[in-house]
Amino acid sequence: MTPPTPEAAKIAEIQFAYECAEEINDSCRNLFEAIRNSLDQLKEKRTAANESLCDVLAKKGSLRKKDYERMMDEIHAILDEKEQDARDELSSFLRDQREFALMLKDLILNAIDFSSPDLARRSRQLREELAAIASGQEERKAAVVKRLTDFQSAHSKIVAHLESLLHKREGIGAKDIKDVKHLVDREWGIKSN
Repeated sequence: MTPPTPEAAKIAEIQFAYECAEEINDSCRNLFEAIRNSLDQLKEKRTAANESLCDVLAKKGSLRKKDYERMMDEIHAILDEKEQDARDELSSFLRDQREFALMLKDLILNAIDFSSPDLARRSRQLREELAAIASGQEERKAAVVKRLTDFQSAHSKIVAHLESLLHKREGIGAKDIKDVKHLVDREWGIKSN
């Protein structure tokens, strides 16, 4: 078997780069779907705990529904805002990843000229540029993942606190709901009123 020609090797490199770009896009789509599903599940769990707590409070008469809903609306507004911030950051990151994949394809197509006398230099320069871009994307990915996991962790603590109130059942009052609000404020560094 004869070794591949330089042109065949370059074509194989281009094909590999295209496949990598497609894998980036697929990976981004899968990541987005998994995180979106996770955020939706967290919200469903929070809603269920909230509704159950509202029912318990209504039966016990320990807190007026109107007062409870007002306090919980403040909590939900903060949680919804933080969730939207996390979703926006994830969407921005994924959009940038898709643009990176397209740019990768364009760079490879435009940078490879088989007849160019400085092919080795241009190829090395392209690899260095791609490595720098990939490194930046990895750092950004780590920041996005940290933000999402921080949100999920804080949200889980809040839901667990709401569920613990459900187990308490007796004597749930405004102070307990205010404690949830203080927990929300602490989790996101919000100064309490």
